[in-house]
Amino acid sequence: MTRITHDGQSFSIDNRRVWLVGAGIDYARVPPDMWADRIAAAKQAGFNTVVTTCPWLVHEPRKGRYVFDGFGNVRRFVELCIEQELYVGVKVGPYVGGSYDGGGLPSWLREIASISLRDGGPLFMERVSLYLRKLIGEFSNLQVTSAKPGGVIFVQAEQSWHCTNDDLAESYLAEINRHIRENGVYVPIFTANGLWIDTPGTVETWTGWDGLLSNLRQLRVIHPDRPRVVSSLEIASPVVWGEEPPPQRDADAIVHRVAQVLAAGAQPMLAGFHGGTNFGFLGGRMPGGPDRFVATAAAPGTLLGEGGARSAKYERVKRIMTFASHFGFVFAELDTDYQPVTLAVDQIGGEDAASRRKRCGGPAVVPLRGAQGRVVFLFDEPGVTDQAATLLLDNGLPLTIHMGDQWVTWLLLDVDLGGRGRLDYCNLRPFALIDRSILVLYGPEKSPAHLSINESAMETTVPTGAKPRVIRHGDMTVVICNEQQIDATYIAGSRVYVGADGLDASGQPLPKPGFTHITVIGGQGEETQTQRAAPIVKAPPTIRLDTWGYVSCSGYVDGSNPRFASIAGPETLDACGTPSGYGWYRVQFKSASAAKRLCAVPDIGQRLHLYVDGDPMGIAGTGPGAMGNFFELKVGKGEHVAVGLADHTGRFSGGNDFGRRKGWFGHLFAVKPVKASRPKIESGEPISPLSVRPFILGQSETRLTSDQQIVWSFEHRRKTPIIIHVHNVEAYGAFLLNGTPVTWYAGATGETAMRFVVQADDSSPFKRGRNELRFAPDPDCVNGLDAMMKSLALYECVENLTEGGSWGFARWEAPPVGQFASPGRGGPKVSKGQPGWWRTTFTPKPSTVPAWFDTEGLSKGQVYLNGHNVGRYFTATATGARVGPQRCLYLPESWLKPGEENEIMVFDEHGFDPSKTRIEYRVRGEFEV
Repeated sequence: MTRITHDGQSFSIDNRRVWLVGAGIDYARVPPDMWADRIAAAKQAGFNTVVTTCPWLVHEPRKGRYVFDGFGNVRRFVELCIEQELYVGVKVGPYVGGSYDGGGLPSWLREIASISLRDGGPLFMERVSLYLRKLIGEFSNLQVTSAKPGGVIFVQAEQSWHCTNDDLAESYLAEINRHIRENGVYVPIFTANGLWIDTPGTVETWTGWDGLLSNLRQLRVIHPDRPRVVSSLEIASPVVWGEEPPPQRDADAIVHRVAQVLAAGAQPMLAGFHGGTNFGFLGGRMPGGPDRFVATAAAPGTLLGEGGARSAKYERVKRIMTFASHFGFVFAELDTDYQPVTLAVDQIGGEDAASRRKRCGGPAVVPLRGAQGRVVFLFDEPGVTDQAATLLLDNGLPLTIHMGDQWVTWLLLDVDLGGRGRLDYCNLRPFALIDRSILVLYGPEKSPAHLSINESAMETTVPTGAKPRVIRHGDMTVVICNEQQIDATYIAGSRVYVGADGLDASGQPLPKPGFTHITVIGGQGEETQTQRAAPIVKAPPTIRLDTWGYVSCSGYVDGSNPRFASIAGPETLDACGTPSGYGWYRVQFKSASAAKRLCAVPDIGQRLHLYVDGDPMGIAGTGPGAMGNFFELKVGKGEHVAVGLADHTGRFSGGNDFGRRKGWFGHLFAVKPVKASRPKIESGEPISPLSVRPFILGQSETRLTSDQQIVWSFEHRRKTPIIIHVHNVEAYGAFLLNGTPVTWYAGATGETAMRFVVQADDSSPFKRGRNELRFAPDPDCVNGLDAMMKSLALYECVENLTEGGSWGFARWEAPPVGQFASPGRGGPKVSKGQPGWWRTTFTPKPSTVPAWFDTEGLSKGQVYLNGHNVGRYFTATATGARVGPQRCLYLPESWLKPGEENEIMVFDEHGFDPSKTRIEYRVRGEFEV
């Protein structure tokens, strides 16, 4: 069996060093028919590794029912990477984060009584062990240890376990690693826990964006015997419904961060090479607010757009990634003890560029050296281009570097060129070394080029125009490109193509706009030109969808639909057999009098459309257009039917409110405010947060809460429950009732809200009579106590309105095609304000330009294309108020049927008319540049 080992600098496969340059592509967010295209784009951008994530909820959506086909065919995805001779990094979890619903954990786990997540409890670990056995079995014989070109080269366990609890880490993280090894994983196990905990037998990696050079140098000191890897360099952020799109990081900033990683002698993995799509209900919820639900476009701003288009960032980042891959043999053998003093490059840009240049005299220089040669990085000010800097080599030779359109550059000195010669020096940026015979360099056009191979110096200039300069220098073919040409340079086998816009599926170059010829260069210096003008790609015209069929949901809204089946009481969606999507609940209850009541539904997941006797009462829960969990409800005396449409908008993908349930799983209460004493701040005994629960992100065994605590007191002499309600408070800490910790409030690390129900019983510290409620904040949150004192409210549940009622549940599903009919004269009447289904057909023309469904005129709901769930839209609230920001949904090419009849089906939560919707063709999504 092939062996993979590592030292403090790099990994080795049977003593052959490898250097990993990774691109993140999540198979669960890309249609399987398009995996090969996305993987090929990563290879052409210079990456030699694909990093992918395994969301447990995709592979086991129901307990014990495993899915490893379709979107879950991880084996096929790895095989496609191997066909491209790429390495693969597999993030197996069980928790993976990544803005997935529930961080990738299936929601049915919370149906197991007494289970706790991510803390090594036996109930959780039993399910983890079963899942990992199935998952790893799909790719265990595709590891690099099976002696294939490419293959799985590392497995990552867990993600961002930022908690210092040594005993828990031993029972959880170490146990996960044991299961991974016992199921046949022989490659290194990565962890990415921010140095909160050290797990023996693993390679702890770094994640983040800022301070990379300094942090990675420190990581070398902490773990001198392990290679440094940035396993998740986040170059794009998810879009959140109702918020402005996040600022996008430009290409130069990404190159600067990658250069910092390489200058630290570390291996970069770009988490956002291709963001993909949150099809169906795959998107999660971000901590830091009450309604931060992730949009359908998973992460705009990546190198490869949602529809597969290569952005301008793609070409710019391709420069450094190709360099890092092709000259990985130099990085893999760097001297880990050589860490010379240099300027702190992550602080460049903190002052006026002209002032810093005057003070420092030029860019920051970071030199590296090793057995295979030397690498030098030069970091200049952001936005500073067309500058020159002169380096003095160790032999006294001055070497002037023209930085051109980049504010970071890199050089090679004394590098062995695969046995064909030694590159003594060069003032151009190295791009690639192909087949040990072709050296590709680039720089600003017209700039002087100085290089020496085997002590034979050569001088020339960087060419202008579209044709590269090809020079035979000893046994090497030297290709010199300008910056425009290098962005049109691609490598296939032993050939270099200049003037290309990528390679097609057969490896042939595609012509690039602006170039009339493609220059082909071989290893002996032979040079040919192919005249291939870039085709004019014309997008088909917009398809207007103004003829729709309609099916009302009124039978569900009023509770009369025969599909309602009896259930024992309020239950989660999972308990009702619905692992994702919506669900219809019905409860028949009796009101003793006609009155307007203040009501609450504390136990719902995300959002609940509430109807009483067919009339809309509003949306309970969170998010745009929702009325919260407390609302006024007016019903008459007698029997009533309440119906709730539970909306699975997304569970937290991280933070300390992680693991919440979904659906309508608690009763409807009539409530009234409880008068409490005026809150006061007083000194109290600090407590350990881990005494409240053993795993809390950002907490440790030695960290205690503050002694500055808020105290409320209140009288309650009945047996009725009390709801502790907090809204929009960022301070986090522990709540104590009568001196006993009862819950941890997540604040800014979660929803910034809470509805906690306490009831007097033998197991509760809540008692009849006088009670004391205390909030012990984290020491970092003492300044946020005023907001907590203003926000916290207590409510008594004076009446359980649905207790003893008859409950039912109906699955949310599309109606048969035959039920759709055009609304209006002679057709169905559109039920205004009620959910409804719409259907239309269209015949698209063949096109290589991606198609997008514009949801203009709709409210919130789901879109289906030919039976495939395209995803969620949230264009407007029930009143028509704009939400966004995403309005257009990607229609994957592999799901369209050109020249045939195609079907679009829309479920709109408020029955909005889709006649303004349309299908548009454009290369990029609405947030992509």
